[in-house]
Amino acid sequence: MPLKNIMVHRALFQSLVLGFFLFSVQNIFADDTKEARIQAAERYLAAVPISQLLEDTFREMSKSLPEAIREGFIAQMRIVVRADILEAATRASLVRHFTVDELNAMTEFYSSPHGASAMRKFGAYMADVMPAVQEEMIFGLDHMERQVE
Repeated sequence: MPLKNIMVHRALFQSLVLGFFLFSVQNIFADDTKEARIQAAERYLAAVPISQLLEDTFREMSKSLPEAIREGFIAQMRIVVRADILEAATRASLVRHFTVDELNAMTEFYSSPHGASAMRKFGAYMADVMPAVQEEMIFGLDHMERQVE
């Protein structure tokens, strides 16, 4: 085969490979639109309902109270904490920060037995961690305030 034909075939092959690559990359990212993220976030929220996270958190928080007032505390928290506001904020943040693939992976995980088990423990985890987070935030703000004075 003459050198000219080899070069033409090589250029054609390279063009095909480059075209296939660009087409593949375009298809990978084409599905990561805002609308696709919104739909993926909805699937995630169906798998991980904010209302359930709140319920678990309320129950864990109530464990530090006398047993006689726990149910009243939980009932009151259901009234005063606006789950719809938290769900809207969660949805907006999911869409802003995660790709469709990442949202789908999280949904798949939390829909699995291991993920569902982890999610059931999340309220207890948050109840354990949040006091320390709040304490450290207050400590840090106090420290900053003293430095400014």
